Amino acid sequence: MNFQRQGQTSLIQNLKIKEVEGNDRLFEFTYFEIVNESDIANEATMEIKAGDLKVMQTLVKYSMPCLLGWNGAMDPKVCGLFLKAYQ
Repeated sequence: MNFQRQGQTSLIQNLKIKEVEGNDRLFEFTYFEIVNESDIANEATMEIKAGDLKVMQTLVKYSMPCLLGWNGAMDPKVCGLFLKAYQ
């Protein structure tokens, strides 16, 4: 995955996730920045066990509606207001 901050055209930030060879229960997360086409800066690597990765996936899955603002739309009080408006 890579992304670029708004207003910055030269710095691209990347996250690479790969399975560690020889150990099917271990993943390697590598974060780095591409400064220009040939230079990499601020590289950091972290090894994650499969169980920890599953916990991270579950946290993201259940926090995504809140991060996107959908939790307010699913609140029964808010839904009730919309239903009253259309009755």
